[in-house]
Amino acid sequence: MNPDELRKRHAAALPEWIALYYERPMELVRGEGFRVWDSEGTSTWTSSAAS
Repeated sequence: MNPDELRKRHAAALPEWIALYYERPMELVRGEGFRVWDSEGTSTWTSSAAS
């Protein structure tokens, strides 16, 4: 999903009073160690990884 689709999904599923705390939502689709990838293929580092 692209960021606009994620915003629409948030608006449809959650009450208005639940705020977004980020400007651009991302859908995480893959993870390896400390690196994650979003649905647009961009990879980034996370601050922690699950054990």
